[in-house]
Amino acid sequence: MSIFFFFQDVRPLVAASVGPYGACLHDGSEYSGRYITSVPREQIKDFHRRRLHHIMSAKPDMLAIETIPALEEALIVIELLADYPDMRVWVTLQCSDEKHTAHGEDFADAVHKLSSHSQVIAVGLNCCSPRIVEPLLKHAGRSCNGKPFVVYPNSGEVWDGERHGWSSRQSHAKGDDWQRLVSGWMALGARWVGGCCRVRPADIRTIRAAADAWLEANDTCHSKCSFFEIRILVEFPRRRLSMARAS
Repeated sequence: MSIFFFFQDVRPLVAASVGPYGACLHDGSEYSGRYITSVPREQIKDFHRRRLHHIMSAKPDMLAIETIPALEEALIVIELLADYPDMRVWVTLQCSDEKHTAHGEDFADAVHKLSSHSQVIAVGLNCCSPRIVEPLLKHAGRSCNGKPFVVYPNSGEVWDGERHGWSSRQSHAKGDDWQRLVSGWMALGARWVGGCCRVRPADIRTIRAAADAWLEANDTCHSKCSFFEIRILVEFPRRRLSMARAS
């Protein structure tokens, strides 16, 4: 599966998505990471090694290591990048609350460890509630080793691994919410901003407008900024991601 970056007057880039081992279990454990302590490390590593072999044969421009619930799994994938020294990646973690990954590691510590790798060009979080993004970025603070944050939360709903559907126990983020939230994220260093599961095209337009407004208000030089939209369909029908970036 690929993410397509559409630049105006610039060659499109393609980032291949590298998702979590838990997604193949079809039990929702990609949102908890509980398998990281029950599945042998080498088994998870072999799973990602085989996938990377096929992904890299398609010659993507970069990799999106995303929706990873446990720091250990992210580090496993990064270890495998030694076979592809010229490949650049972003890494986004799945988070459970305002300070921790889904598996319970300290988010700031995870950000520091992941961003210290030279092949990682951005680090952050995705497919979690938009309500916890700002607290997580504040918690991580300067832990990103000078690299930008990448954030693309879901709508605020929760994936039910047993029923295989989305629960609306939490409220959806709406237009005004996105405008306020995006401004806060960018002020904290987010430069790759978008939406994951259940974030609709109208929401993406609002996110893009909010990013533009923040850049304008903060006198960011537009000649130094690359704007693009990302739209993908991944292998799971429940998930569609669109994204906008400013950097």
